[in-house]
Amino acid sequence: MDPCISIITVTYNDFHGFVRTAKSVIPQLCNSVQWIIKDGGSSQDVLDLIEDLICDLPCVFLSSSDNGVYEAMNEGLNFATGDWLIFMNGGDEF
Repeated sequence: MDPCISIITVTYNDFHGFVRTAKSVIPQLCNSVQWIIKDGGSSQDVLDLIEDLICDLPCVFLSSSDNGVYEAMNEGLNFATGDWLIFMNGGDEF
């Protein structure tokens, strides 16, 4: 069964903002919620911190250079399978 909701989070070199969003999204994760994280090619230190935070979570994590927030959102859309979409940039909270 495909998830009902896909949450797409875009971030770039903002681990503290990402943590705020992660703390808000993680409690929502279940079979009907998909979390897609698109990083814009952050430094290796930031990538390591993000990967440590999400290592045991059911999510899709992509990291590659892009041309800004809208391209990153569109790349995340390529992986979304939910009926509904929520875009949450790093730092956004429910």
